[in-house]
Amino acid sequence: MDLSIQQGLGRYQQTDYHAILGVPLDAGPQDIRRRYMRVARALHPDTTSHMNEEDRQLAAQILSRLVNPAYEKLFNDKIRAEHNLILKMIGQRVAQETLPFETEAANLLQRQSDPETYYRQTLEQLNQRQFTVPHETMQVINEISELNLAMLRWQYAGNTVAYVRPTPAATPDASPAPAATPAAPAAEPSRPSFLDQFYNRAEELVRMKDYPGALRELDDALKLDSGDARCLSLKGYVYLQTNQLKMAKIHFERALKRDAGNARASQGLEVVEKMLAKQAKENEAKAKAAPEKKKGKGLFGFFGR
Repeated sequence: MDLSIQQGLGRYQQTDYHAILGVPLDAGPQDIRRRYMRVARALHPDTTSHMNEEDRQLAAQILSRLVNPAYEKLFNDKIRAEHNLILKMIGQRVAQETLPFETEAANLLQRQSDPETYYRQTLEQLNQRQFTVPHETMQVINEISELNLAMLRWQYAGNTVAYVRPTPAATPDASPAPAATPAAPAAEPSRPSFLDQFYNRAEELVRMKDYPGALRELDDALKLDSGDARCLSLKGYVYLQTNQLKMAKIHFERALKRDAGNARASQGLEVVEKMLAKQAKENEAKAKAAPEKKKGKGLFGFFGR
């Protein structure tokens, strides 16, 4: 059975840990732990003896491959904060999109006068059947992830998605006002994409020589586009700076495969190949010199004089 999330956050190549556990997006550590204990108990082999063997095995897989990792991520304060930052970026992105959602519950959220109450009530209803039948679990998780995505859109659209501003009624006795010449709309500055934001932060961290932090930002960027030449070449540069030459070569080559004109990748690859060639010569020289050290006569040679 496919245990990947295809809807909701799955559209953006993100694992929806909240949907897996069935907790709201703003759940705190205690709520996360309580829900995990309840779910783990429901899926544990000791409590699934009433199921057939196939369902028992599937329940155990869901527990080990989905639920346990999701709990470990969300219960860790640092990882949860990083994940929430990604959710914020996705929320800002989806707030500018008009694509319909794939489930009725997610579409209905956008038309509610009180989306927050609707979100929690609907999530509670989905929770009740989330892990009852293992073969239906992924379907419910996908529904929850769609609901989460709809909630993020509502939150980051200024909480105005559900409302339509009424058109003021015309006054019958009022004479029509002269038509004003419409002013040209001011051009809005283009907002950097999510990938650009990750890349820009990574470049800043490289300037600060925070290479582990830069790698984290680049990994997040490459989740959005695994072949982005800028990110791959910058990642290769980071590996070069930390003397991980083989990893640097791999990333420079991948960057050039996507963009043959990428200057950073071509220059970096040239440097790496020279350094690797130099290392190979040095290792070869050491290998040749090593046996010569063993040619001394040692103690037996000394006493044999």
